Amino acid sequence: MQSPAAPLFEEAVIAPVIQVKALPKLLLVDDHPENLTVLKAVLKNQEYDLITALSGMAALDLVSQHVFDLILLDIMMPEMDGFEVCRILKEDPDYTGIPVIFITAKTDFESVVQGYELGAVDYVTKPFNPAILRARIKNQLRLRRAELELQKTVVRLEKEVAVRVQVERRLRQREKELERFALLDGLTQIANRRKFDEYLRFQWANKKRAKEPISMIMGDIDFFKQFNDRYGHPAGDKCLQDVAQALSRSLKRPEDVACRYGGEEFGLILPSTPLEGALIIAERIQALVAELAIPHESSKVCPHVTLSLGVACLLPEGEDEMETLIRKADKMLYQAKGNGRNRVESA
Repeated sequence: MQSPAAPLFEEAVIAPVIQVKALPKLLLVDDHPENLTVLKAVLKNQEYDLITALSGMAALDLVSQHVFDLILLDIMMPEMDGFEVCRILKEDPDYTGIPVIFITAKTDFESVVQGYELGAVDYVTKPFNPAILRARIKNQLRLRRAELELQKTVVRLEKEVAVRVQVERRLRQREKELERFALLDGLTQIANRRKFDEYLRFQWANKKRAKEPISMIMGDIDFFKQFNDRYGHPAGDKCLQDVAQALSRSLKRPEDVACRYGGEEFGLILPSTPLEGALIIAERIQALVAELAIPHESSKVCPHVTLSLGVACLLPEGEDEMETLIRKADKMLYQAKGNGRNRVESA
């Protein structure tokens, strides 16, 4: 019997990844080696990573190379004492958070006060009780872990807040864009009928308080159906866009608004404008549309595109009179059409 063929690859055995928790790293600083030996003996069964330094300068050099969780620091050392080492550490933002416990034979009150004022978290005098020292170290390491966790939480929350603020800012921008598009005519890119109605209500209340007039111009492209029939709807759309932009250019004040009222009809709202001022704008509109020189061979009044315009003005009073203003402007528009088109009529 033929034995089964050996597999091309041996099945790999994947051992689980075991994350080894790093031991708390302690720096022991004393200029007497025998004192360091005693400290290491006291702490040898505490699961700490112990590193020693015999001088203040050596301690600062080690701090720049390692990340320590706590420093046990003697005070009376030649060249640079423990007070100076602590002062240097606490003035450096990279190391100021490392807890420092002074272990010293200096027991006078002034030294204890100086140690705490320099930023030490504890002050242990020699000879010390090993159990009490171990307990103090554990407490400070616990506090340090809690502080680091709090810092991580603060950083995380700050990032979350920053992201949320950015998202909310983008949402507000998007809402504004959507609101703007909701009030914009998609074809002509000027205000739509909804904007016309909202803006008229707003200005009506405004000018009623100010006792100032509002004028309105209603305009219609002459023989627009015939234009579409002759040149096609794409050309008709382009004609509407060009006329809408001419209407926008006719307005010189930001409070004046041109809207596409519907189909080939346009409406202009002119706050704080008497009838005479509105007529000037109407004449300007006709001139700008004439400058476009859009061919219209099916027109019965002119070989290029023209507008008929109706102008009306009212001093705002009751809210129902807004419709009166619209009706008056619309009536004047139909009067302009009835009187031959390509003209301005006013009430």
